[in-house]
Amino acid sequence: MPAMRVPDEPFWFAARSAGVLPGLIQAALSPWIAMMKHRLRRAHVFHNDRIFGMAGSGSIDEAALLAILARLPRGVTEIYLHPATQSGATISASMSRYRHTAELDALSSPRVRSALNAVAIRGGYAEVRRAVGRSLA
Repeated sequence: MPAMRVPDEPFWFAARSAGVLPGLIQAALSPWIAMMKHRLRRAHVFHNDRIFGMAGSGSIDEAALLAILARLPRGVTEIYLHPATQSGATISASMSRYRHTAELDALSSPRVRSALNAVAIRGGYAEVRRAVGRSLA
């Protein structure tokens, strides 16, 4: 496996988006997540450094994206989103609490675009793919 998602979501964001209990659960997992990252590095498996949006999956709106970008850590960060123009019956069955259009609106927001430009985001899938290729060498 060349790459793996590590569920390392900062406490402040997990608690903000899903409540204190999920935030505390995330914080309690931190020793295991650290061990997981250590083992992945030793095995040369590429992984993200942080993730945002897992605890409150389906609820990333403009305010949440702006909060993430204001405190964006260094490294590889995944923002967990499922934007869509509508949530049909097929999607709703497995994602009944998701706010797909709110996530799409957030990604389309001029304020989010401005915040992205301000933090000078570098990279994307192409850069991650190149890094994965290097980690396999």
